[in-house]
Amino acid sequence: MTDTLPLQLALAAPMVGGTVVVHLLGLAGIAKASRWMELRFRRRGQIERLRILLPVAFALVALHTIEIWMYAVMFHLVGATRNFEHALFFSLTTYSTAGYDEAALPGHWRVMGGIEGINGILLLGWSTAFLVAAIERTRHVDEPSMGDPSAALKAEWEPPR
Repeated sequence: MTDTLPLQLALAAPMVGGTVVVHLLGLAGIAKASRWMELRFRRRGQIERLRILLPVAFALVALHTIEIWMYAVMFHLVGATRNFEHALFFSLTTYSTAGYDEAALPGHWRVMGGIEGINGILLLGWSTAFLVAAIERTRHVDEPSMGDPSAALKAEWEPPR
């Protein structure tokens, strides 16, 4: 493992940084599009709310697909896998932390696999928080605050006298 450890660590920084940048830019684009849709479908019914959330969910899946492919290409290019299909399968199972024995990397590349798993679970968590926030915003799409939960709390809560 020590023979490729410097290479793995050298690859880890740009891979983690690259996927975080891709994720950040992707979420910014999704947020902008969903805000536009919220304004367009304001004061309408449940079907319109679904028309906001479904594209958000599909865009998040597309974003994770890009990030998984980034790792798969890297694993394939450095020769850590037998072929690209194996690289893609390994990357998918590692990123999602599902993990399968038949997708294992050679021992001298396992550190990089672990780094992808940590990176993947953090990005999946970030997307989960983003999706929950989008759901919360669409629940309040009819309200003037456009989904600011703190505005509703402030209106209901009065300080003690």
